[in-house]
Amino acid sequence: MKPINPFYPLAVTHFLYLHVARLFCNNLPKIIFLLFAFCIIYSVSAKNPFIKCERSKMLYETDGHYWTVLVVATMLKIPQAEAIAYAAEYPDNVMNSDGYIVRKRFTFLYPKAQKKIHALTGGNSEHEKLVSRNMFKEAQTANQKGIASHRLGDSYAHINDKKGKMYPHIIAHLFHWKKPDKIRTNPSKYLSYVIDLIECLGGKGAELDMTVFNYIAQAGLNSEENEAILKAEYNMLQNSIAFNIDEGQLRVVEKYLRERLKNGSLVYLLHSNTDAKKRVVFSFINTAYLANKFLAENTDSTILQQATPLEN
Repeated sequence: MKPINPFYPLAVTHFLYLHVARLFCNNLPKIIFLLFAFCIIYSVSAKNPFIKCERSKMLYETDGHYWTVLVVATMLKIPQAEAIAYAAEYPDNVMNSDGYIVRKRFTFLYPKAQKKIHALTGGNSEHEKLVSRNMFKEAQTANQKGIASHRLGDSYAHINDKKGKMYPHIIAHLFHWKKPDKIRTNPSKYLSYVIDLIECLGGKGAELDMTVFNYIAQAGLNSEENEAILKAEYNMLQNSIAFNIDEGQLRVVEKYLRERLKNGSLVYLLHSNTDAKKRVVFSFINTAYLANKFLAENTDSTILQQATPLEN
């Protein structure tokens, strides 16, 4: 296993010092504690086969926050859908316009943010959902709506099912690692969150087509696969001419598109090409666009009869 980036155990040790060590060893110099804890955690995390510490595994999932919020807000035809989704993910990660993580943030390490944004209060889960809903009522800007969306999602994801209440601040769900943040851990909880989010963003009684969300809840896929499916759905909602998908998610998206579009006339073709850096890029292209472009470039009546444009 590759050694992990030393920054991660250092961040953990700093957190332990700030919120734990001073309670028990107030006279211990900070530097000694940090060095000792750093050595222990780095040694364990770098060698323990049960702990996956590659950089990609250390990032919080974006399927439940960024992509779910983006798809819901787009379905509701909210003009600031992208800005709301960006703000919804911002407590965990900084995103670019293509939906990829640019930089990780560590707000989950701070007790105030744990309570205010991540709903890690140790309290009653229904109360925390109500607090999150009230944030929507007070939200005026896209940023405020995004933060409220994040907290609403965490009001569901951060419920300790064994105890029937929220995970506490400080230690949060450390002993359950990233399990609570994965949709497939509790798909029914995810669907309840989506329904709640729809009403919070769209108003009381708002309803949407739940096909993509039900598919994700039933498929039991990992976070990257869920993200790819939600990305495909978002591009269909936008009537995109084409959209790129990572090679590892091609089969997952193909399967979803076949299921999603089996009763419709919209069809996507898989196309591969090489970009300026000689990297292979895979794209799904809307065949309606291809047909219309073909008709525009050909005027022969025989060809026109053979190439009827597809309807969206």
